[in-house]
Amino acid sequence: MKNFFKKTDLPMRTLAVALAILLWGVAMTDKDPIRNHNFKTVPGSIELVGEDVLMEKHNLSVIDGQEASITFSAEGKASDISSLQKRVEQVRVIVDVSDIDTAGEHELRYTIRLPDSAQVSINDTYRTGRVRLTIDEVTYKDVPVSLPSEFGTAADGYLYGTPEVGAQAVRVDGPASILKTVSTARLALKADGLSKTQNMNCGFVLLDGNGAEVNSPHLSYDVDKVRVTVPVYKFASVPLEVGLRPSADITEDMAKVKIEPETVQIYGTESAVGKVKSIKLGEIDLGRVQTGARINMEIKLPSGVKLMEGQPATAAVTLQIDGVSSKMVKISDVDLIDTSPAEAKPAADLAAEAIEITLSGKNSALTALDPADIKVSITYDSSVYGIGTHMMPVQVELPENSGITVIGEDSLQAAVTISAPAETDTTDGGDNGSDAQAGEPET
Repeated sequence: MKNFFKKTDLPMRTLAVALAILLWGVAMTDKDPIRNHNFKTVPGSIELVGEDVLMEKHNLSVIDGQEASITFSAEGKASDISSLQKRVEQVRVIVDVSDIDTAGEHELRYTIRLPDSAQVSINDTYRTGRVRLTIDEVTYKDVPVSLPSEFGTAADGYLYGTPEVGAQAVRVDGPASILKTVSTARLALKADGLSKTQNMNCGFVLLDGNGAEVNSPHLSYDVDKVRVTVPVYKFASVPLEVGLRPSADITEDMAKVKIEPETVQIYGTESAVGKVKSIKLGEIDLGRVQTGARINMEIKLPSGVKLMEGQPATAAVTLQIDGVSSKMVKISDVDLIDTSPAEAKPAADLAAEAIEITLSGKNSALTALDPADIKVSITYDSSVYGIGTHMMPVQVELPENSGITVIGEDSLQAAVTISAPAETDTTDGGDNGSDAQAGEPET
């Protein structure tokens, strides 16, 4: 055996191989050394355990803290460290929330879970720790739907009516602390250039009381769109007209009519507006109107159309009649006719010295009229009116075929004072009850 070792170089060869392996290991260690490295998880890497239990047992949910990033330290070969750096988004932070039973902020223990293929080890100091999570009660709220103040402009010659919303509110489920800030569901309505009524399905955004958007992944809705109908109307400017009824002495061609405003703007369906060429205010009796008088007349619209916002509800009509003027006369000789069935009727007098009457007619007729030919009377029932001063209707009778009319005759009134009847003296006028006997001589 000794000779064998002496005759061969096997021991040297063995030693050389061992030394080579040692040197290779040292070389490889220098090439891929062991390193420590601090990692930071990406937002959203927190994975909750027991979230279903939290909801089912206590109607609670995690609303904040899940986006937190966790820092930890790991040790391993440089190549493995580099590999984990490239896959750090696969690192999970496990948090068990099944034992929580109240809303509020909770600091919960977590455990870091590396990808299955990771060849590094987490330093004990960082293997576990605590993370702060916010827990809230899950509830719902019926949020009223609202329209934007501006949502577009209709086509030329058209206007938008108030949109009709298919739902007055949307149901929103989510954390109570978030829902209490929600004020309205503002519809994302946009309509430009429409000439016909259109139905739309609109999304919405939640706003708080200050108009700021409320957005949270923890909110859910019973619908994601709301049906909205945008009415579209045709509008037009149409003239106002008035009819004239001639009298025996005044013809239509004698009257000049001024209407203010001359036109009004109306809107409605296209077919309804297209049928309206003008709007007639009514008819004026030329024999019963004072020249130069201003008459307010209601603007009565045909079916299917309406006045646009800001348009007047009445129009002022002024008539100037050629050769016709007005004249005011005072009548003091007034017949007061009491129709009361009582035998003793109370006295009555005009409260004023005279009644003022405005007459209208041709200039020549007014000049020729003698006020003494005007008969004025007031018929009343004193038993109905009673004692005191009362406004009573006045009747005016003009000479036949005079061509003159009384302005405002239907509403002409005067004040009449009814006084209590004078008391009758019932005192006996005899000898005041003397006891003297008839035929007995005085002593």
